[in-house]
Amino acid sequence: MFQTDALKICAIPEDLKDELERFRFSRRRSTNALILKIDPVKQLIMLDQKLEDCDPNMICDELPVQQPRYIVISYERVHDDGRLSYPLSLVFYSPSGCNPQLRMMYAGSRNNLARECKLNRNLEIREPDELTRESFLELWYSSALKSQEKAFTIQYFVRTIPSGCQCVLIFLCNPEKY
Repeated sequence: MFQTDALKICAIPEDLKDELERFRFSRRRSTNALILKIDPVKQLIMLDQKLEDCDPNMICDELPVQQPRYIVISYERVHDDGRLSYPLSLVFYSPSGCNPQLRMMYAGSRNNLARECKLNRNLEIREPDELTRESFLELWYSSALKSQEKAFTIQYFVRTIPSGCQCVLIFLCNPEKY
């Protein structure tokens, strides 16, 4: 454990770093997730669960009601040119009713986990139902827009077409032009 500016930063064991590396380079072509927890006694970040071929609802069902968790998600992203990629995102789940000291331990370790594991896209949620496909779309597109240093508003709509498939319509609006 490290201490920086009175925040406790929990260590990341080598076996977890290796697991995250394998997860990053996995050849699976579906949504997968690692749920991580902190052992407050040992002050280590540990693997809690590994979910394969899952969706946001399945992940939400595995989250505890009163305890924070980190979720590393490899989620399918379809690019404008039709290419598929599976970028990693870090979700910090911090329910409003959890122990404040435990919440601080997670908050203090989040940036170190993101940096050590090269997780550039981060999302924080308070309730499990905030973890949706739309939240990932907003996260990915907003980070792409930030890198272009343009101010855009993202609007998206999910529609079910007659065949039963869901379509996501995304609109990028530059409010300065209107």
